[in-house]
Amino acid sequence: MKQEIPSHISELLDYARLAPSAHNAQPWKFIVDGNLVSIAVELDRVLGPGDPTGRETWLSFGICLEAALQAAEGLGLNAELVSTQTSSLQGTIAVLKITTSNKPEQPAILSALKKRHTYREKMQPAEVPQSLIAQCQQAVADLEGVNVHFMQDEASIRRVGEYTFKAMSLALSSPDFRKELYHLVHYNWSPSRTGMHGYTLGEGMIGSIFGKLSIKMGIGLPLKARHDQQRVNDASALVFIGTTGDVPSFWLQAGRAYLRVALKIADSGLAQCTLAAPVEAASFHEDIEKMLGTSDRLQSMLRIGKPAHFVRSSPRLEVEELTT
Repeated sequence: MKQEIPSHISELLDYARLAPSAHNAQPWKFIVDGNLVSIAVELDRVLGPGDPTGRETWLSFGICLEAALQAAEGLGLNAELVSTQTSSLQGTIAVLKITTSNKPEQPAILSALKKRHTYREKMQPAEVPQSLIAQCQQAVADLEGVNVHFMQDEASIRRVGEYTFKAMSLALSSPDFRKELYHLVHYNWSPSRTGMHGYTLGEGMIGSIFGKLSIKMGIGLPLKARHDQQRVNDASALVFIGTTGDVPSFWLQAGRAYLRVALKIADSGLAQCTLAAPVEAASFHEDIEKMLGTSDRLQSMLRIGKPAHFVRSSPRLEVEELTT
């Protein structure tokens, strides 16, 4: 029988569960023991062929950890990061100690956590102010070994679009990758609260049927890769999160950086979307690193622009389903 979760911790987890994850797999569970909250691995929701190194899952855990810390700050709670482990994707990844305090709530943080949305549709042109770039870079300044790089030159963005097409073509050529992706992409009417429904990709009812079946049958794959290329080309700016190392401890930090940057973008009123699969392609990240003139290892890429229209967010598992 589950123990009753203190109301302030339950409220914190209600924000933490909104954390984005690769393919919306939500590979975590929360273990509450008094004022301790452990963020642990739920093996049934860990990616396989779509994440051969585990990088995207570690990034996802970093995002979830940061969401919990941001939620604590927004709710006026004290949050102490007691421990983390990055030796294996098993068991507990991070432990937080959550206690009440007299600190005031910060509604802006809570609003950004709710407003942040992975906008997978085409974006309209938008001005990306230098103040936003500075805010994003400052937001990650205390994360050792993490750097944020911006790209706004149209010709350079189009080059990245070409690299994206090649990387996505390579990823989609893998039958194992497509098999896993098929099970993660859902028809619009699916009751699943993990994975990606067609409506989050801008697809209607019929589109969600053909989109899912085309993945299973391997039909129209070049068009899908071109679709991602065009989405990159339409970006007003690209954001690259890089790290000075390339092991799980850096991947966890990169995930934390991603959420901080995404929240700043959400707070500015702009839309953002990340592309995960291309980062795993060796030629892609090496080409981008050369373009940026950095020795950092690319961990995540986001495109920024103005949302063209409303797109429903991916559903999330409820706190009750995530806690033990």
